[in-house]
Amino acid sequence: MRIQIVTGAPDGAPFRLRMAPVARWLRELGHIVEVHVRPRQGFAMRAVDAVALNADCIIIHRRLLEPREARRFAAAGKPIYLDLDDAIMFDAQKRSRLSLWKRQRRLAATAEALSGVVAGNDYLLDFFKSRGINGLVSPTSVELGDYLVKRHAVTATPTLVWIGSSSTMKYLERALPAIEAAAAKVPGLRLLTICDRPVRSTAIPVEHAAWSVETEAAALNRGDIGIAPIPEDRWTLGKCAFKIVQYLATGLPVIASPVGAQREMIAENGFLAESTEQWVSAITRFAGDAELRKTMGAASRAMAERSYSVRAVFDVWAKTLGLTQPAAMDR
Repeated sequence: MRIQIVTGAPDGAPFRLRMAPVARWLRELGHIVEVHVRPRQGFAMRAVDAVALNADCIIIHRRLLEPREARRFAAAGKPIYLDLDDAIMFDAQKRSRLSLWKRQRRLAATAEALSGVVAGNDYLLDFFKSRGINGLVSPTSVELGDYLVKRHAVTATPTLVWIGSSSTMKYLERALPAIEAAAAKVPGLRLLTICDRPVRSTAIPVEHAAWSVETEAAALNRGDIGIAPIPEDRWTLGKCAFKIVQYLATGLPVIASPVGAQREMIAENGFLAESTEQWVSAITRFAGDAELRKTMGAASRAMAERSYSVRAVFDVWAKTLGLTQPAAMDR
């Protein structure tokens, strides 16, 4: 099978996490996979024709096509699948009416051309199902072997860990009052941030680790409790909680806001917290109980092995593409 993947950012984290493992696996099975970088303003028509001509199927990664592109791809008669792990049909920031109209126009055109969707969570899939497009859920997953499992022990400096980017740092900053309130009750409590910029606090010691692909797993292992505060809106409901997936793979217990996919990922492996009081209570419990951290951390790792390894992703794409070959094993 000849599979053409269209993306706007082949060097970005979403492609590295969602599409690169799939492309590698498909090649191992003997399929021809080519990656095409779509310009911000869309392909020229000759580029659309070139992609479609050499395709048995086309995967559009996290992009809404311009109407002219969508019509041209659809006219080629090849199956077209959309892979997404964000609410790309909305916007995280306020935009002009013209910008919103253009987005909705691209959404309608892209949806019209699609044969199916592979979505990072149920919210995203349900959005497209409501428009008559079927698909499957494939959470953004990890190579489990890349993560060293935490060995929990009694500590005088229990450490909360948060991993993210400068674009999501605002969610952590909104939660700082609750974290600082917990610090007033828990001697030695610390916060470790793994990001492209640090967060500031005078009420809790903050250690910053600059994020990189090479060091993120080791940095996560320095934490004792993974945290994932996030507000609820139509943009965040589309988030696929990848930071929690990383906490699970590391064997950390988790405290998370009950929003979207996060609500489904926290059971015997942590606590959901919404109010300041709930955050303080959850942090206090974990900070003072190494055995609880160990037990719930083990449940986290088991969940990662069960539901968030790349093997599960391969199974979803095998079904989507109608492949009969067995899925390759994790590396």
